[in-house]
Amino acid sequence: MFPVLHRSLPVAALALLAVGLAQAHGPGHGPHVHGQAQAQLVLESRTLTVTLQAPGASVVGFERRARDPAESRQVEQVAAHFEAPSAWLTPSAAAGCRLQDRTVDAGAFASGSHATPGHADLAASYRFVCARPARLTELRLDLFQRFPALERVRVEYIVDDMQGEQVLSPRTPVARLRP
Repeated sequence: MFPVLHRSLPVAALALLAVGLAQAHGPGHGPHVHGQAQAQLVLESRTLTVTLQAPGASVVGFERRARDPAESRQVEQVAAHFEAPSAWLTPSAAAGCRLQDRTVDAGAFASGSHATPGHADLAASYRFVCARPARLTELRLDLFQRFPALERVRVEYIVDDMQGEQVLSPRTPVARLRP
């Protein structure tokens, strides 16, 4: 009922990034914070991988299975928005990045889902191939106007030999990836 697009993604670097940053933040620091989404970005050679996880309350308006057809349509509309990243996810134009694959999972909101009650998240992954990866200097996330309950996005990144973290907000929707 809810769209889930599965395609292969280079995830080893993302997994290492997530584990390393989770350990750095210590126990109890989880990705599920209302009003805050988590994004990870890894540039490996010419491949740019971006993942996003957001609490349902921040993007759908609730964090449980849809209870009626209106809520199901709402989830479908949000999933469709994330399936079209060109509307909100913009790598530096000079890098010449083209979307190759995407995975959007809103299944936790589907009836019959086995998601933890009260904590359904939307998860999405995107893989781009960049013609000029050295020119990838920033990533713009235009999510805040469409999802006003989303107050910030914590972006963790690995680009070349650098790694870092930035918090984006409606006033600062652009992650600066290189000096």
